[in-house]
Amino acid sequence: MAEKLKPAKGLIQQHVSLQHFELNHYLPATDLADFIEHYWVVSWDLVDKPAHTQQNLPHPSQHIVIDPQGQTGITGIKSGAFSYTLKGQGQVFGVKFWPGAFHCIYGRSVDELHNQCIPVNPLLKAENHQLQQALIKADNISHMIDYMQQLLRHTNPQLDEKAKLSRQIVAYIEANKMMLTVTELCEKFSIEQRSLQRLFKSYIGVSPKWVIDRYRIMDALTNLNNGSNINMTELAHDLGYFDQAHFNHTFKALTGLSPGKAK
Repeated sequence: MAEKLKPAKGLIQQHVSLQHFELNHYLPATDLADFIEHYWVVSWDLVDKPAHTQQNLPHPSQHIVIDPQGQTGITGIKSGAFSYTLKGQGQVFGVKFWPGAFHCIYGRSVDELHNQCIPVNPLLKAENHQLQQALIKADNISHMIDYMQQLLRHTNPQLDEKAKLSRQIVAYIEANKMMLTVTELCEKFSIEQRSLQRLFKSYIGVSPKWVIDRYRIMDALTNLNNGSNINMTELAHDLGYFDQAHFNHTFKALTGLSPGKAK
């Protein structure tokens, strides 16, 4: 059964976003739950309406994206904010993997996928165009999920200890809003900085500092999306930044917008 993401973290200017499309997610089968966070579907009907360009912040996860009108494939983490233009009528289906888990399916360092989109074959026993046709022809989204799960099971994924640790560290970063430095992270998990950097490069695909900054800015976006009268200095301090200038600089570097324009 579909559940609308509440809230959808990472949407920039969310107050206008969900007027133009629906975003729903679906839980994976139990045997794939250690690998897949959820399946997601974006649907829109803008026939006779203006196109909408949506800006988003990427999560520290790899995805399989099926987009009959655009780019289909295995997508790595994007460095910065990215946009997608919705026009006419359409639907995009995606698989969001848990941080660290895709390494165990891919079989090598996932930093190779950074800012990349590669064909699903030979990882999956299907071609991009077959996935696109399956989405177009699916009577309902459950059929698409069943098809994708069959393909993923054929990869025979095995979760290793490093994948479990990397996911645990990312979850800690997300949950602890005052976490701002890699040094703090190393102390928390009793791991040397070089070892942490190598772990993240291979299993996450980006640096620990990238993940820390990204989640703090997502926290900021959540606050901005939930309230109209935000004191920026207080918000910066609540998220652990020494001053508003540092917060503003990091926010704009990652989103391309000042905090005031991202509401």
